[in-house]
Amino acid sequence: NEGHPIESLETYLFTLWQSILKVEITEPSVDFFELGGSSIKAIMLLNRIQKKIDRTLYVGAAFEQPTIIGMANYLKSNFSEALIDANIKF
Repeated sequence: NEGHPIESLETYLFTLWQSILKVEITEPSVDFFELGGSSIKAIMLLNRIQKKIDRTLYVGAAFEQPTIIGMANYLKSNFSEALIDANIKF
């Protein structure tokens, strides 16, 4: 992953959510579904994360962790090595 800039996990998730939901997000504790997220958008979210970190995520993760804080904690707990490999700091 040389040449890829290092970015923070929260910044990555904020940017990703905003691009999928088409809304500005200012709080990491807001609920994905309350912001207009749907099942289809949740799958899109997981697919983008999976491509970024090259791992398969549990499909229920977006529903069980519908906040940026929750998703960040889920990723840190389960995929810390993959995050490091993807140049994402946490």
